[in-house]
Amino acid sequence: MKAENKKLCGNMVGIANTYKDSSEVLDIGNKLIKMLAEKQNILLRGKKLEFDRVILSQIILVSINIEILLKAISLADNDTFSKEHDWFKLFSSLSTVHQQEIVDTMKEPFKSNFHKYLNDNKDAFVRWRYCYEDDQLKCDWTFIHELANVLAGIAMKEAK
Repeated sequence: MKAENKKLCGNMVGIANTYKDSSEVLDIGNKLIKMLAEKQNILLRGKKLEFDRVILSQIILVSINIEILLKAISLADNDTFSKEHDWFKLFSSLSTVHQQEIVDTMKEPFKSNFHKYLNDNKDAFVRWRYCYEDDQLKCDWTFIHELANVLAGIAMKEAK
């Protein structure tokens, strides 16, 4: 990989980690608020506080994290990256070595059904950031979280 692309890859990994860290902070905050609300019956605008709204931010943050990490690995493989948002297409642009490493590192059931899970969640970032346009939103949070962790490990190795 060219020296300037290695630096760019490292910057991309750093930015992706920031999104992931932000998601984890939201999760911790959500758990604390939930514990307090359960003990004190906290109301918001006269209604019992709901906690599922935070997952929206977590999905968006971890989804952009995945997109950036796929682009960073693609940069390492190809000395360029696409402006594509579709995870399946981004994954397909990776070297077969990296594709196999990603699949092999995933836990079950994601490992044996990786392409199906990837395809089912391939546009999570685009769909969830515009959640008001889609009343059929769904994603597999466990898969997305696992994929983000696997990609982070691979991308960090490439950035060194």
